[in-house]
Amino acid sequence: MYPGRIVTEGSWNTTSSLTREPYRYSKTLAKLEAWRIAQEQNRWRLVTVNPGLVIGPVLNSAPTSESFTIARQMASGRMRCGAPRIALTVVGVREIAYAHLAAAFLPDAEGRHLLAAESTDVDLARRLLPAYGSYPLPRRDLPEPLAVALAPAAGLERGYLRRDIGYDLRVDTTKSRRELGVRYRPAQASMEEMFAQVVGARGR
Repeated sequence: MYPGRIVTEGSWNTTSSLTREPYRYSKTLAKLEAWRIAQEQNRWRLVTVNPGLVIGPVLNSAPTSESFTIARQMASGRMRCGAPRIALTVVGVREIAYAHLAAAFLPDAEGRHLLAAESTDVDLARRLLPAYGSYPLPRRDLPEPLAVALAPAAGLERGYLRRDIGYDLRVDTTKSRRELGVRYRPAQASMEEMFAQVVGARGR
C-alpha cells in the first residue's frame, strides 16, 4: 500500500473507487480537486491538516463522531468477543485544534501535514483495562475468518478487512512537529478521557 508501510505527506489513497470504499474515494477526489484549484491561482495558499482517528474529550453533550461510535461499541459489549487487528492512527482533538491555528497563522506554513500521536490497533482498547476493566472491552484479536464473516453486520466491507487485518502502518509526523510545532500527548490519555465521557453519559 505504501513504501515501507510508512505514510507521508506524499502518500495518497490509491485503492478506493466508486465500488470499493466510495466514501474514502470521495474524500480523496475532493482533496485532489482542492489542490488542483490552489495550484492554478496565486491569491492564497492552501494549507491542510490530515488527522488520523480523532480521540479525546468533547464539548458537545451528544457527540456523533466515528471515534465516539467505536468507544460506545466498546462500552456496550458489542466487541466483547474481540476486535479485528486493523491498524489505526490516532490523534488527540486538542492537537488537531492547535494544528489548525498554526496552519492558519504561521506565515511559513505550506502544504499537507499529517497528524498522528501513534499507530495502534485493538491494543488501544486493551490499554483501557486498568482503569475500566469492569466494562466488556475487547481483550483479544478477533480471528480474521470470523472478522471477515461478521464484517457486513459491523458496516464494513469484507474486502477491506481481508486487505487490512494484520497490516502494520506507521505515519511520519516530522513535518507537523517541525513546521507547525505540534506536540503530541500520549494517545492512551486522550482515549481514557473520551471513554470517561462515554461511560459517564451512559450512567446518567
